[in-house]
Amino acid sequence: MPMGAWKSAFTTTKPSNRRVLLDSQSFDCPWCGESNPLPLDPEEAGQVLVQDCIVCCAPIEIHLPTDPREQALIRREGE
Repeated sequence: MPMGAWKSAFTTTKPSNRRVLLDSQSFDCPWCGESNPLPLDPEEAGQVLVQDCIVCCAPIEIHLPTDPREQALIRREGE
């Protein structure tokens, strides 16, 4: 791999070619209780995401807050 081609899993290149550090949190699956990672992209603030649990594959609804100081709301999809 050419030098400089490596990208960290915690950074992303934006259209302006600036690198932005992504924060990451973890949460417990509301179905099985196992811990799951939740990478936080500032551009997704205020959105609702559906992510499958990495252990039991059940769908999890994630409500991302618009205020980065608040926690995401995690619940079973459809509840």
